[in-house]
Amino acid sequence: MKIKIVLLCGGPSPERSISLNSTRSILDNLDKKIFKISIIYFDLNKNPYQIDSSEIYSNTVSDFEFKIDQIGHKLSKNQLINYLKKFHIVWPIIHGKLGEDGEIQKELEKNKIKFIGSSSQSSKTTIDKHKTQKILKQNGFFTLGTKLLNKKNFIKKLKQVEPPFVLKPNDCGSSIGVTFVKDRQSKIKAAREVFQYSSKIVLENICTGKEFTLIIVENKKGEPTPLIPTEIQFIKNKDKFFDFRKKYLASYNVHFHTPPRFDQTTLKNIEKKAIQVYKLLKLNDIARFDGWVTREGKIWFSDINSIPGMEQNSFIFRQSALIGMNHRDFLQYLVFNSLVKNKILSRTELEKLIAKNQSLKPTKKKKKIGIIFGGSTAERQISLLSGTNVWVKLKSSSSYEPYPILMDQKHRYWYIPHFYCLHHTVEEIECLIQKINKPKLIKLKNRIKTIAADLQLNKKDVSEPLFIPRKYTLPQISKTFDFVFLGLHGGVGEDGTLQKKLTDLKTPFNGSKKQASEIGMDKYKTAEMINKAGLKKLKSLNKTLLNVSNITNYRKTFEHLKQTIKSKNIILKPKGDGCSAGVVKINNANELKIYLQHLKQNKKNLAPGLLKDHPNLIELPQEKCEQIIAEEFIFTDKVKIKGKKIVWKTIGHWIEISIGVLGTKKNLKALTPSQTIATGKVLSVEEKFQGGTGINFTPPPTEYVPKKDIAVIKTKIAQAAKILKISGYARIDCFWNIKNKQLIIIEANTLPAMTPSTIIYHQALKEKPPLNPLKFIEKIIQLGFKENN
Repeated sequence: MKIKIVLLCGGPSPERSISLNSTRSILDNLDKKIFKISIIYFDLNKNPYQIDSSEIYSNTVSDFEFKIDQIGHKLSKNQLINYLKKFHIVWPIIHGKLGEDGEIQKELEKNKIKFIGSSSQSSKTTIDKHKTQKILKQNGFFTLGTKLLNKKNFIKKLKQVEPPFVLKPNDCGSSIGVTFVKDRQSKIKAAREVFQYSSKIVLENICTGKEFTLIIVENKKGEPTPLIPTEIQFIKNKDKFFDFRKKYLASYNVHFHTPPRFDQTTLKNIEKKAIQVYKLLKLNDIARFDGWVTREGKIWFSDINSIPGMEQNSFIFRQSALIGMNHRDFLQYLVFNSLVKNKILSRTELEKLIAKNQSLKPTKKKKKIGIIFGGSTAERQISLLSGTNVWVKLKSSSSYEPYPILMDQKHRYWYIPHFYCLHHTVEEIECLIQKINKPKLIKLKNRIKTIAADLQLNKKDVSEPLFIPRKYTLPQISKTFDFVFLGLHGGVGEDGTLQKKLTDLKTPFNGSKKQASEIGMDKYKTAEMINKAGLKKLKSLNKTLLNVSNITNYRKTFEHLKQTIKSKNIILKPKGDGCSAGVVKINNANELKIYLQHLKQNKKNLAPGLLKDHPNLIELPQEKCEQIIAEEFIFTDKVKIKGKKIVWKTIGHWIEISIGVLGTKKNLKALTPSQTIATGKVLSVEEKFQGGTGINFTPPPTEYVPKKDIAVIKTKIAQAAKILKISGYARIDCFWNIKNKQLIIIEANTLPAMTPSTIIYHQALKEKPPLNPLKFIEKIIQLGFKENN
């Protein structure tokens, strides 16, 4: 027997794409030998659809919602209820409205369908920020005070309040629409923007103190048990505001401390009050409490989330990992407790099921895979997410046993515990490595034992206890592991350096060898080789090479660039770095000056808005950049999603596409192309790597790119990959002209990102038979063994 569970995701909230992240984590990590998992997706209008699990690997719901009627099976209300009754339990993973406001729970309760999470009434209360704060205040808990604004009274009320303050939608998730108002001039405009998300908004005073977040999960007896909180530290004093980007895209501007740097009295006070609030609001199964320790030592719970986010490195998994529970351990613990609490299955029945599953485990010895990630490049945080995602997925493999290895910024290698892998930045992990020692570990383990006892955990519940990181050399890694999976981006991991060393050590690894890696990293060399091949309607962008230190006359240089590359709008990028490091669009000589001065001064990033077309922070090369490429800017057609329709505005018939390639050097095939949609002038790092952000169509809509054109693109990409001597797998970014059928190569990534919702997963899922992410990663490893024999 398998436990049948159905996940409810999507919904009308702006956080519906984050719902995909959470659903994906559950889908990837629950044991398929124990659970049979199905998915119901709710569209913007709350219509339910049965969808295939492959769609959950999309970056955003916009990737597939426009074709939901073709790929999904729409259900009526009665059909939905009858369908849900077939499962042991239902798990709503809908963030914001429909899920966290109690609407779907009310329908489940009405039809006596058991589900994981809080009741409809508790959910309705906690999503209402103003009401929750009012209840807390009435019951003696400290609150900072909020004002409720509506569209009729907000101008009048805002005139009575001086910034700084925070504006939040009253009934949305914890980060969408949350706005920090710094000055008097911007407060009316800011409020109007927040009203896009809700008809009511709350105004909160700025809290001075230390911010934290805490997960509470019920133990085996149904008692609320706090895990160890996480403190949120802002590295830059001027930017102490935890917004959507800081929550979901790694940056060293924010540092998370688990455990927090609080004294024991404060910690116990947080735990005690959190339990009291959990009971007061009648929450169920699990919740996340966001709060503050004020300068005076008071505890304020600013937000309570009845359906907390469960993306790969979320607070849920980080805090549970500290007590030795991996993703699978924690999710199974949560589901099993709910099944017992709802009297669906007994603890004895569940234990028998686990025992039977363990008896079916293969006896064949797994090959040991060392996964290297991190490094010192501008893309080190993306590498961290890529490497740990490969590691998490390989945990479900019956053939391979993964081991996480951090390359620190000094290029030292560390075998690290599960808990360390779930931190957002390389810097955070380095701090943990530096600070941990045997006495500190013993002290921490004593605290962990207390929580484990509160949760009634046994040895089977905890798979990955904490240990002191172990330092390795590359030759030691070579001897210890059967295969090295390189999850590095840019620098020595992608420029052929490590490829040569591993080849010399006779250690199999993923991706191309030294020569192709060198070519892929050198964007100028890539362009030269493509153009030299002289293939029809296949070329590189017009570009030229610049020596950074030689340029002093910025106006003259800018005018020369316009003539040389035949474009008034220019893209600048480092000659040799990852696909997103330091890539900018400039419009004039002054922007050229700003960019080059930052490089000359070896600054680590460009501040948001410093260049006209870049509203977000731009990570720059971490080492001194001597040469950059200037290339023509291609204006792509403007594509938007409105409801379930694609709105396509033709500019020059160009679209940006990205195509994975897979196979041996002699037999390399192109996967199905993905059309990448940039909301601004240039595809941002958020759109490339931040789950829940960016739009990708896989394949592009057939009314614009018919199947015969897809075949042409795949043939040309396979040719390009051969020219560049690629083997194993890679991703090639390019422009396609849908009118004259010309393909322009932008660059080749020999170690493409393997983040949780990367487009190369979408493309592998379009293969026949489909390769799910685990099978795709296993295929890459198989090719690595084959190519390195």
